[in-house]
Amino acid sequence: MTIPEALKYLENDGIEYIRIDNRALTDLGRMLDSQYIIPFYHPTLGQFNTIEGFIQYITLDRPHELLRVLNGHECRKYLKDLKDNKKLIKKTVSNTTDQLKYVNYLKIESSSKLKALFLANDLPYKIFYLNKDKNNKGCVVNRLLDNHGRLVSILALKAMYKNNPELQLPMPDCTEILIRHQTNS
Repeated sequence: MTIPEALKYLENDGIEYIRIDNRALTDLGRMLDSQYIIPFYHPTLGQFNTIEGFIQYITLDRPHELLRVLNGHECRKYLKDLKDNKKLIKKTVSNTTDQLKYVNYLKIESSSKLKALFLANDLPYKIFYLNKDKNNKGCVVNRLLDNHGRLVSILALKAMYKNNPELQLPMPDCTEILIRHQTNS
């Protein structure tokens, strides 16, 4: 894809699709990004400022309380520092997609603007990144797979809200996260 084609593709954000990214052209796309700050309260795990902080919090071997308050970029920098100091221990969460769906639900419910934009949107959602091609003469679109947890959770919520705009999503089980964090804190 040439650079002018890539720019044209980006310009279709908000016209043909909603890009979920912190550099999206639409408020909705930026607000749905995992790094965007919309504080939400998880009934079992507490307050978080970003989905990014929550995701990292539940997938680390022990609780890192700073992840509750950092913005998304700072979360990624914090993880890089842990990795550089050989203190990064990631763990799998068996119900990650359910956890993502639930915290996206909490985030949507925490912001009347986000909820109104989300409910009003009929465009498809996309998550992608533009990178220079190998010759630095054009661009390559790197789309996240349709089965990526972030996109799956947003699409599932879109369908659920369409069926019931007053959706009350049940909280997924957090037992394995709590046990791991209590054991390793």
